[in-house]
Amino acid sequence: MSGPEFRAASEGWTLYFETLDGEYFGAEQYFENGESLWSPVGAQCIPGVWRAYDERICFVHYNDLACWRVYGEDGEVAYAQSAEPNDTGLTLRVTRRDKSPVLCGEDAGV
Repeated sequence: MSGPEFRAASEGWTLYFETLDGEYFGAEQYFENGESLWSPVGAQCIPGVWRAYDERICFVHYNDLACWRVYGEDGEVAYAQSAEPNDTGLTLRVTRRDKSPVLCGEDAGV
C-alpha cells in the first residue's frame, strides 16, 4: 500500500495483528497526522508516528524505527511484512479492524 492508501485504511481505526501461526501480536490505534498508539502483547502501550518511505510504511516508537511492506485487500490493510535491513521475515496479518481504543496496561492483549 502507498502512504495515502495506508492512511485511508488506518486513520481512525484500531488494527489487530497476529502472526501467520495464529498468535496474537498486538493492536495499533491510528490517529490523524500519522500518530499511533501501539499495544504489543504482554507490554505497555507505546506512542508513535508513521510515515511512508518508498514502498514501506515506517514507524517510530520512542527512538526505535521499524519499517514494513503493507498489503491491502478491498481497501483495508490485510498483511504487513517486515522490511528491515536485517529482515526477520516476520509477516503479520490483520485479524480485525474496529473503532475501539487500544487497551493499555493490565488489559492489553485481551
